[in-house]
Amino acid sequence: MSEVMIFFFLLSAGLGALGYFITESLYLSIGVALVTLLTLFFLVLPSIKKYSSLKTKQHESYLFINSFLITLSVSQSVEKSYELATENVEKDFKDTVQAIEHLTPMQRVEYLSNYFEMPIYDMFLSVLTIYLEQGGDVLKLSKSLMEELTRIEETAMSLSKHAVNVLIQWIVLWAMSFAIMGFARFGLNSFYSYIKSSPTFLIMTCSYFLLLNVSIVIFTIKYTGVLPWKTRISKVKPPKEGAHS
Repeated sequence: MSEVMIFFFLLSAGLGALGYFITESLYLSIGVALVTLLTLFFLVLPSIKKYSSLKTKQHESYLFINSFLITLSVSQSVEKSYELATENVEKDFKDTVQAIEHLTPMQRVEYLSNYFEMPIYDMFLSVLTIYLEQGGDVLKLSKSLMEELTRIEETAMSLSKHAVNVLIQWIVLWAMSFAIMGFARFGLNSFYSYIKSSPTFLIMTCSYFLLLNVSIVIFTIKYTGVLPWKTRISKVKPPKEGAHS
């Protein structure tokens, strides 16, 4: 996230400089930079963080369930399947795994539903329960589950590619508007010197940058599917030793 924050500072400074370039007003320039920075940090960054967390957990659940079921079909051991499925995992997932080491293998698997918080994981637990109670071929029992997992993963990848294409189009459109503002600044120099101190011109310029900020927020919400005021990331509290799932 540090790279994102640096980018936000640079973008805010860049738009502030653009505001000064257009109006030659230091106050408007500072205002544009501050409003943009506040918008990015309080309306855009929380959505990005939440989206990143959700995407990471979705991918982790995909890898965990696939690895667990494939290993279980060979070893028929919940403990071994769990150990292999939780090898080389990312930090947050690893912290959760270490926090529940005192539980039994099945309790650990069940407890991870609190970490993933996804309906597909509950479906996995149902398939696992049926297998443990009735036996059979776990891969056949989980065929629909595996297909749904693959569909979710492929859909997520497809949406990410589409979002990148839309982002490029969005950047090009706004870049064109910046170019038009630059042309008006130099191409209509005599007219510009007349209107640059006009309250109407300053208000319209402020409205332009306000619209840009609104556009950034709307694009972020569309891309992430996360509203800025619904970005609380729940923290999983590990069970105390001796507690049951």
